[in-house]
This record gives sequence, structure tokens and C-alpha cells, in this order.
Amino acid sequence: MEKLNLKYTVIVEGKYDKIKLSNIISSPIIEIGGFSILNNPNKKKHIQTLAKASKLIILTDSDKAGGFIRSRLKGIVSRDRLINLYIPKISGKEKRKNAPSVENLLGVEGMEGEVLRKLLAPYEEENSVEKVTSSHFWDAGLSGKSDSAEKRKELSKAYDLPEDLTAKALLDAINSSGGLERFLQTIEKLWGKKEKSDMKTEKTVSFYTLGCRVNQYETRGIAEQLFKNGFKIVPFGEQSDFAFINTCAVTAESERKSLVAIKKGANASKHAIVAGCYSEHKPEKVKSMKGVSFVVGCKEKERCVGAIKALAGMGNEFVPLSICNAPPKAFPFISACRAYVKIQDGCNGNCTYCLIHKLRGKSTKRDIVDVLSEAERLASAGYKEIILTGIESSAFGTKALTELIRKIGDIPQIKRIRLGSLDPNVLTDEFISCIKETESFMPHLHLSVQSPNSRILRLMKRPYNGEKLRQRIEALREAIPEIMLSADIITSFPTETKEEFEETLEFVKKYNLLHVHAFSFSPRPGTEAYGMDGKIPKDEAKERNLRLIEVSKEIKENILSKRLGIPTEILVESFDGEYFKGHTKDFAEALIISEGCKKGFEYAEGDIVTVTPVSVENGCIICKKG
Repeated sequence: MEKLNLKYTVIVEGKYDKIKLSNIISSPIIEIGGFSILNNPNKKKHIQTLAKASKLIILTDSDKAGGFIRSRLKGIVSRDRLINLYIPKISGKEKRKNAPSVENLLGVEGMEGEVLRKLLAPYEEENSVEKVTSSHFWDAGLSGKSDSAEKRKELSKAYDLPEDLTAKALLDAINSSGGLERFLQTIEKLWGKKEKSDMKTEKTVSFYTLGCRVNQYETRGIAEQLFKNGFKIVPFGEQSDFAFINTCAVTAESERKSLVAIKKGANASKHAIVAGCYSEHKPEKVKSMKGVSFVVGCKEKERCVGAIKALAGMGNEFVPLSICNAPPKAFPFISACRAYVKIQDGCNGNCTYCLIHKLRGKSTKRDIVDVLSEAERLASAGYKEIILTGIESSAFGTKALTELIRKIGDIPQIKRIRLGSLDPNVLTDEFISCIKETESFMPHLHLSVQSPNSRILRLMKRPYNGEKLRQRIEALREAIPEIMLSADIITSFPTETKEEFEETLEFVKKYNLLHVHAFSFSPRPGTEAYGMDGKIPKDEAKERNLRLIEVSKEIKENILSKRLGIPTEILVESFDGEYFKGHTKDFAEALIISEGCKKGFEYAEGDIVTVTPVSVENGCIICKKG
């Protein structure tokens, strides 16, 4: 069934499935997401630009919502360029909270979008218009090249549009006023003839990341490069040309999840590209899987971009991931206000339970100047929170780490600095003084504790004992009383006694840990602990881990309950249609709701706001404005 080609841009407000809508409508779709877009000056300007190129259809689940959007657009878009379509909510048995009649609107299988098609038919173009894609922009020299900004200005002028548009806003406006044929005619007048056959078809790619923050950082770098090269990023599991899976092998469960993700990606794509610790650990198994076209381990992930481009017929240019973290405004991949920055990779440790040092190799660290350059690029792009991360961040060196934190603290746009998981040995007096004196360093640390018991730590070959662990935590708490701590803890390590497990519970209670990432010991073939005697029976191991999780939940509930009624500062990270989500300075998860929030116009992503906690639910503080 062909898509509707409208003369209009569609503005959507309500819990509609945007992917399903895009399967019915070929015209640009702007998702308001509870009106929050209308508080963002850049996005207001985007709407204003689109209104110059086409009229706007406001698709809402209530007439009141449509009226509100129209009133907010007053002075931005003239009323004669707005059409409101009201789709009522489900009633009776099928009623769902805040949900429009999606079944009636989008239809069932075989009847997709019949109601919507009838509603929008009067606004359909007589002839199908082929859309301009970001790949067409790339081929025309409008993105990714030194003179692209000037060329975009020339093109904007030719379309009678503002000259300072982002590439994404310009692309949407062009598609709303003639599509590919007019685009080709316009660039021929400006810079000479460009055959339609020379223009690439937009390639699609999806991403799935398991495991650590370093994996997330690396996936983002790969996604950013492909996005800049004209690839469209689609949800994982959706049909695509490529699926990139960044795997993990830290536990047996991580391996299982990696296998499931590879199969899912391969089934939904022409080419599955697999990287990471699992493919480093079992490369032959991954290579033999149906649909897998390219496999690398941990050390050559940068080759993935070249491999995908080569398979797409776009060359094989190599670009280091370390220079990628400067996302364009339209980059759809993750939060636009907080970003991971990798400072280190690999591990020189030899923990008896762990494979990662064998898979990732020896520790290497980035130059401070390189990291600072990346942080400054992110700050310029509007990021307010930086999370410094590595496989073993402590291996960056305590002196180097303190120097880096102080220098990032001098970047005015960066309001929050955090660190990934840390070896307790990093908590020297010098380090503690540094984070205390750096105003933008947030009062929360996640420690790689594993066990508070000295005997178990010796068996694990951890580089500290229980006494030193407690001394360093107490020195930290004395200097910064308000700091919150979280920890990784492994229960049921071989020969762990019931008394030693109880010591773990007492440690968690004594130091009031905000969160515990609790693992049962996972025997990994190839590690020293795999062959140790004294393994804890599975049922007992499961029970111990569940007890630790329950104690951790009780402690968190108690910590958060004491905050009720006390104003707290939150960085707004996202909006899910009902709540704004974010974290406190000390990394407690927060949900913000009010009458304004329910409608989505209270805050914008990246705002730092002061709100008041009113209740605690499922480990989160629920907050209201004021």
C-alpha cells in the first residue's frame, strides 16, 4: 500500500506510534511529545521554517490539545497555515490512560491506516513526490564538508528560507516544498547538473549495546559517524540494511543476551555487524551465525564504520572514534544533555573471576588534551553533564584523574561531572580534596567493591583489603558528608561462608549505599576462579543475592524517604509522555510531574530545575514543581 504524500507537514501530539505513522505518511512528521517542543526556541524556529514551505496539520488526541498548540504557535505560524485533526480517545472497555484510539486511527493488519487515510485524503498531493534524504545532502556537498554551511545558506536563499537553518530543518523544509525533483533542479541552477541516478538511496542502521559504559560510548561514536554519512538510524529489531550489536561477556547471562541480540539483529537486517567482548571471546561462533557479515572483537571496533560503508558501496574511510563525540543537533541516538567520555581502555588487573582483562587487553589511557578537547566539543554542542568512564578508570592514574577533573571543572557550560566505576584505591586524600573543591563534580561515586571481606578479596586478587576499603570510605565521608556511594558486589564467591555473607550485608547497611549492583558469582571458563573448590550451591547463591538486593532496596527507600518535602535540584534528561526524568546531584533517580508536566510544556531536556520530592515509588523520588 502506497504512503500518503501530503502537501502538509504533520505535527503529532499524543501517544501515537510514530513508526506506524511514518509507514502511512511520507511527509515530515514532528512529534511534539507533550508540547515540550514548543518551549525550545530552536524547535519553534524549525516549525516556523516548515510552515513557510508547507501548511501544518496538527494531529491530536483532544480538541483542547489542538487548541493549546495553536495558541502556542500564535505569532510563529499564521492561523491560515494550520489545520487541526481531532482523534478521540478510546472509550468503554478499551479505554487506556492518555491513549488515543490507535486501533481506529492506524487500523489492524491488512487495513493499516484506513481511518487516517480517509481523514488525510483531502490533503494528499496529486502526484507522488520522491523525498530528499540526508544522503542526497551529502552527495550535493551540503553536509560533512568544509564549505557545506555556505552552500546550505545559498540553498536556503533559493527556497526563500532563513539562512541559518540546521541541515535537518533545511531538509524537512525542502521535502515540504517539492521533494527531490525540485531539489535537483535547484542545485543544478546553483552549482551545475547532478543526475538523480548519482544520488544514493538512504541506508538504514540499528544499534544494540550490552554491558558497560565504554561499550555505550563506542556505539555512540560509530552511530554518529554513520549518521554524518547519511545513514538513517532506526529502532533495533526494525527492518534495516545494517544492525550493529556491541556485545558483552562479563557473565554467562551477558553471553546469552549477546547471542539473543545477534540473532534478532541478523533476522531484521541485510547485514549484522558484531563487535565487543563476546565476539572477542568466541569469534568463530559469531562468524558462523546466519546473517552476520562482519565480526571484530574489542580492539578494532573503529573498523566497523568502514566495513558498513564498504558493504553499502560508500568507500572505506577510517575515522578514529575519539574524534567523533561532537554530535550534530539532529543526532537521534541518546540524551542531548549528558554524555559518556572514554578516558581509558583495557585492564592490568588479574582478578580471578574476570575475563575482561584477557578480552580487552592491557590498560591504555587517552591523553588529557585529547579528553579535554572532546569535553569542550560536547560543551559547545549543549551538553551539561560529562561522565568519565573506562574499563578500569582508576588506571588513568589518580594524579592524572584529579588534573582532568579540575580542568573539565573549568569549562563553564559543563554543570555536572561524574565518574564511572572506581577501584577504592583511587580515594587518596589528594583525590578527595579535588572532588570536594570542584564545584561541578557531583557528590556520588560508584565503587568496584566486590566484597568487604579481606579473605574473599585475597581469593579474588583484588588490590586492597577490607580494612583499607573502610578507611578510604570513612576518609571520604569525613571530608564530604553528603556524598552518596553505590557499589558492585559479588555474592557467593567460592568458599564464602554464611558469616562472610552477613558481613557483606552489614557493610552495605553501615555505609548506607544508595544502590548495589549485586551479582551472584558467575564461573567463567578460562578464569582462575572457575576451577576453585567450595562453590556455593545454586539455590543458596540465588537466595544470598536476593537478600542483598532486598536489603539494598530497603536502604534506598529509607534514604529517599528522608528527602520528602526538601527542595532538590534535577537535571531534566527526558520526557516519557507522563513524567520528566532525571537525577539529583547525588544520582538518585527522579520523576517530575505537575499539571504542566502532564501536558509536556513545563521543562525542556537539559534544564536544571529545583523541585520538591512528594513520594517514593520503585526506587525513584516523585517530585512536583516548587
